Amino acid sequence: MLGVMWELNQHLSIAEAKRAASGAAFDGRLAAGELNRRMDSLLLINMAMWSILEQKLGVTEEELSQRITDIDLRDGKLDGRVGTSAQECPTCGRVMSVRHQRCMYCGQESLKKKIF
Repeated sequence: MLGVMWELNQHLSIAEAKRAASGAAFDGRLAAGELNRRMDSLLLINMAMWSILEQKLGVTEEELSQRITDIDLRDGKLDGRVGTSAQECPTCGRVMSVRHQRCMYCGQESLKKKIF
């Protein structure tokens, strides 16, 4: 009898794990769809901004390309990404990404936000 109960428990656990995995996959697809929507929106905004700069200010594609390269190299790497450096929490001394405004370890809220 104990073996049957164990077997039933195992089947229920497996079924629950399958449901959880299916839900996670669905959540992943939703997140990917939202990221694609945001990227499309940002692309549209950038294209609109570029056309205004080009038309109203006479900015050339060469100037834009050079500025992109200059900004990309601010972190010392030409990799098509805006790099971030680490910062040390003034309270606990732990090192974190500059993307954080609050220390994940001690909760200090006065971390400086560096953009460039």
